[in-house]
Amino acid sequence: MTIKITRNARAIGGILPTRIKIENEGNVELKDGESYFFMPKNEKTKIKVDQWFSGSQEVALDNNSKALIKVNTKAVVLQYSMFPFLVVGLLMTSILSTGIALTLCLASFFYSREKRFKIVKVEN
Repeated sequence: MTIKITRNARAIGGILPTRIKIENEGNVELKDGESYFFMPKNEKTKIKVDQWFSGSQEVALDNNSKALIKVNTKAVVLQYSMFPFLVVGLLMTSILSTGIALTLCLASFFYSREKRFKIVKVEN
């Protein structure tokens, strides 16, 4: 009756440790490739991932289940798509390109608050 949570962020999201909020257990920090086992007190346990200003949606896990924490590629692409516009806007003093970069930056910030990480349930 244990739950195993493994962080599998790879190179894109593996630099900073993530904090996992586990219902009735507290917070746990995991680095890339680390796992955490715990014995839940309830039949279903809710977990959520946080890392600075980004995070994941809350997911309920059953007893005897395994979960992987992965980086959402859509959030990463949205985040890094602003840099070409920002460079062009600043080097060529283009207001349009700088505006697109700032819009992408804000969209990335608000999207990543709840969808930067995915919690994937693994079949036993």
